[in-house]
Parts: sequence; structure tokens; C-alpha cells
Amino acid sequence: MRFHEAFDETLKECGISAKWLAQKAGLTPTTISEFRRGKKSLGVENFEKLLYALPKEVQEHFQQKVFINSIKGEGDIRTKIDSMSTEELSQLIIAIGQRIPEVNKLQKV
Repeated sequence: MRFHEAFDETLKECGISAKWLAQKAGLTPTTISEFRRGKKSLGVENFEKLLYALPKEVQEHFQQKVFINSIKGEGDIRTKIDSMSTEELSQLIIAIGQRIPEVNKLQKV
């Protein structure tokens, strides 16, 4: 998953519109929409504006999505875990803890 895709998914999952985010971040809705579709690169400064305009829990959701996607792919999961820093392991544990209720909910349906 590419960076803009993770950002787009996060906004959709959290119910945040480009219009609302544009007002908070001081960017145009068109700029945000183009970034979400992968049509435009924002640069670090504008991306920081977007990220910091989001509520803290949405920022964390995005960061976890990016982190989890960074460890997906080929290779043994054990090798990936062994190569993680303490901070990365902490983020992984939090993400797993948040995912368990979702899995349990789906299994009950």
C-alpha cells in the first residue's frame, strides 16, 4: 500500500472529508483530493499541515496503518519482528490490541 492510499483509507475509515481537512490545514480541497488519489505530491511541509490538522486519534490510526503495511510483504514475520526497534514493537503491540476486538466482532456475525 502506498502512502497516499494509507492516508485516503484513514480519512474514509474515520469519516473525515477533504473539505473539513482543507479548512483545518489551510490547503485547498482539490490539493487534498489529488494527493489522496495519488495525482499530486504534497511535499513535507504540506503533508505535516495535513497530519497535524487531524485529531490525535486519527493521526495515530494513520501511523499504525503505515507501520503495519511496512511490515507486510515477503519474508518471515519472525525475522521482521526481530529487526524491530522497541518503539516499533510497541506500535505493533498497540495495533494488535486494537485489532483483536474487531476480529472478535467479525467472528460473531
